[in-house]
Amino acid sequence: MSKVNKQIDEISIPPQYCGPPDTANGGYLAGKLAGYFNLGSSVSISFRAATPLGTALSVVKAENNQNQVIQIMDGEKILAIANTKPLDLPKPTLPNIEKIPKVKMQCAGFEGHPFPECFVCGPDRPLGDGLGIYPGPVSNDDSNNTFSNIVAAEWELPEELKNSENQIKNEFIWAALDCVSAFANLEKPENQYLVPMVLGHLSAKIESPLEGEKAYVIAWPVKVEGRKAIANSAVFNQQQECIAIGQAVWISLNKI
Repeated sequence: MSKVNKQIDEISIPPQYCGPPDTANGGYLAGKLAGYFNLGSSVSISFRAATPLGTALSVVKAENNQNQVIQIMDGEKILAIANTKPLDLPKPTLPNIEKIPKVKMQCAGFEGHPFPECFVCGPDRPLGDGLGIYPGPVSNDDSNNTFSNIVAAEWELPEELKNSENQIKNEFIWAALDCVSAFANLEKPENQYLVPMVLGHLSAKIESPLEGEKAYVIAWPVKVEGRKAIANSAVFNQQQECIAIGQAVWISLNKI
């Protein structure tokens, strides 16, 4: 059966939810696209071009006999493509939560942050105007993690980000999984040549709702190859249970 594209929605990303200047935060955009799939699905999003803010964008469904595909488009230009794909990642455990607030904003990536007004991790955002996720490096010697070079942040959960059931909306969980992963590979001095870099791909699965007053977000590096950096991330609820996990591929804007 030939593929048929059908517009199913129109959305606009408010300027508040920026990543790079005048561009949608990749994790937030990915979360909006993931919302068109069944809850609990592992969703994979590839980014083709920067998504403008405050612009009417088409959400298009590609219908065929195989996997459902959702695209977001600006006119005829494809900005991002989403589909379901299994995400086979081992679940981490949370490092000692007493350490996490003490390392706030101590990641190397905050030195000359390329996008200081990012909705998720921008240090120049006014207090309460963004997610305020500011990771730092933590030791995992006292946990059961087999991962090394973990970065972690405490995340205060504002009421305005919650739905009618008092749960954090899924697009904000995706946003949290996105940005923290950028810092993981940048802890190594030899990887600083990657800055600035942008999100090229994000896969994630949300397994449980996120409620309460605070959460924890961690990330750990996987590998760096040339202009590409891969890292995994996870979100834990106030009871220290892993409720979401993801993998991000970052692409450096520098020519190597």
